[in-house]
Amino acid sequence: MKRCGRVFLGILTAAALTAGGCAGSREAEGTTLYVDEDGVLEQAIVEPMGEDTFTQEELRAYIRDDLAAYAEENGGETVALDSCRISEDTVRITLTYASAGDYAAYNQVECFLGTVQEAEGAGYGFEGNFLDAGGNAVEAAAVLEQSGAHVLILEEAITVQVPDDVLYTTSNAAVSGKQTVTVEASEDGFTEEPVYIIYQ
Repeated sequence: MKRCGRVFLGILTAAALTAGGCAGSREAEGTTLYVDEDGVLEQAIVEPMGEDTFTQEELRAYIRDDLAAYAEENGGETVALDSCRISEDTVRITLTYASAGDYAAYNQVECFLGTVQEAEGAGYGFEGNFLDAGGNAVEAAAVLEQSGAHVLILEEAITVQVPDDVLYTTSNAAVSGKQTVTVEASEDGFTEEPVYIIYQ
């Protein structure tokens, strides 16, 4: 299932923002998705500024209006704008999502977070090619044996940081740290097949 993502994020690549903002709690080098132990997702959006002018106040109002519309549609404020910072050539925005389901719904992308057993129950297959944390090929059966381990399933080109050590990924991702995975993608920013990240 391929989606274009939330509309306002595209503004960042086409707009040059002015004025300062507030600093976030993380200093991601690129757009990164952080997953905490409670299943809350934090998205640090890091984008270059474009050629057009777009003020800080206009962007902030646009995002807040978009979040309010999402909350009204979904019956609760489950996505929050936490922080933003503008440098000479980079925009940084941090959003927090109450769940992977909210991340998927708000951004109109695939995103699942649960145990391996729950993923199977939700209809996700484990027929792909899997690698262990060292980049070695493993059988899907070995992955399925970790039925209580957590799995994050997504389809975007993004760096992901999970709260525990990574056990396995599908072959369209690479472990770049004990708890960090880099997702490969095609030119449109999405993967050809869903990415599975399995961690303790």
